[in-house]
Amino acid sequence: MTGQTTLVCLSVLLIISHVVSSFQTKGEQCERCCRGDPGPSGIHGQHGLPGATGTEGRKGDRGEKGYKGDKGERGPIGETGLKGSRGKKGHKGQCGNTGNDGDKGQQGPMGPFGPKGDKGNKGEKCVPSPRIAFFVTRKSKFGPVHQDTTIEFDKVFLNHGEAFDELTSHFVCKINGTYLFNAHVLSQDETDAFVMIMLNDEPRVPMHGDHRSGYGVASNTIILHLTTGDHVWLRLKEGSAISNDSSTFSGYLLYAD
Repeated sequence: MTGQTTLVCLSVLLIISHVVSSFQTKGEQCERCCRGDPGPSGIHGQHGLPGATGTEGRKGDRGEKGYKGDKGERGPIGETGLKGSRGKKGHKGQCGNTGNDGDKGQQGPMGPFGPKGDKGNKGEKCVPSPRIAFFVTRKSKFGPVHQDTTIEFDKVFLNHGEAFDELTSHFVCKINGTYLFNAHVLSQDETDAFVMIMLNDEPRVPMHGDHRSGYGVASNTIILHLTTGDHVWLRLKEGSAISNDSSTFSGYLLYAD
């Protein structure tokens, strides 16, 4: 339907409306009996043109806060994003544990000779070390003895420094220092040999030659630090006995203080 047709229809409807209104006014003055029966309802007219847009309404009040919804299901893994830019340098970390030692490297080439050094100071005059040494034995059997007794050595092979006293069969220290002593004894065929290396009046090292093996052999070595006047000697225990030149006593100075 064109625009002109629409306008014509609207004009006709307005005229009819005016006429009806006029009849209603006059009908109010007439008696009720003058009115006829109402006619049937007319058909609905067409919709009018849309009206102009109204002004914007005012903003409504803020609604109440809604309840927190249920957690949704986990979505699918997204695609890998683009590589980001390099971050800032981090702080220096703590030192790690010390590593294992590496393999020993090969020896390097020999370096050049250095310049000749200055002449050193003159050293002290060399003092020869004193010579102290002895070696003694017996010419005959000794014992059995009736009490603890010093073994007497009556055959002297060596006595450098004259430290072995032949009268007492004691070694007497003349120079402070460290000494080594050896003792070797042989029991008699029917008597044991119980011998003790003595320092002054104190026992130091025991020895035992058991006659049950025929002739029992016993030997020992001791190193002692001595000061001037100390005595070292061999003591034969009561009831013991030793053989002849198979029993020896010796010693020497290792180094002086």
